[in-house]
Amino acid sequence: MEQAEAESRPRRRGRALEDAIHDAVIAELAEVGYGAMTLEGVASRAQTSRSVIYRRWGSLQELVVETIDRRVPMPEQSPDTGSVRTDLITVLGRMAGMLGSPTGSAYMGLIGEARRSPALHETVFQRILKPRWRGIEEVIARGVERGELRPGAASPFAALSGPALVFLSCSIHGLTLSSRDIADIVDQVVLPALGPP
Repeated sequence: MEQAEAESRPRRRGRALEDAIHDAVIAELAEVGYGAMTLEGVASRAQTSRSVIYRRWGSLQELVVETIDRRVPMPEQSPDTGSVRTDLITVLGRMAGMLGSPTGSAYMGLIGEARRSPALHETVFQRILKPRWRGIEEVIARGVERGELRPGAASPFAALSGPALVFLSCSIHGLTLSSRDIADIVDQVVLPALGPP
């Protein structure tokens, strides 16, 4: 049955197929949540077969984590403008935009589910959270090197202050943050915590 269905579907390969599968994962996460997701549901939504998915990813968890990892922006992708304020506004603005999108709904669902599964939590922490926190620390470290911030400002808690406020505002309070809101978070909370040189 699956083979007959697959033969009637449009043929896609490479990046186009992977994008369709990742889009399906985001939609399934947002609609049914990680706990109720199945490879069958992802395959059906992506108009492909389970065997095609299994050839690329060994498990549903692997597929979901890779999808979120690809779709959630990395802080180091922000330009090094020469101003730590501008860099932080860029990074936090991208984060707020992502959280307000279907990817953000999927991301928040995965983070919530990870709290109930130690194995999933460790994978999510290592693949998704830790690299992004490190990227923010690097943005701050550049500000220290340029003399914009005090030495030692790139501590884990200081680096998390901005992302934590954005996440709390968007995911818990359901707010849509404007560019002015992001600038206020940076100017009123993050930069004072990092201190002048």
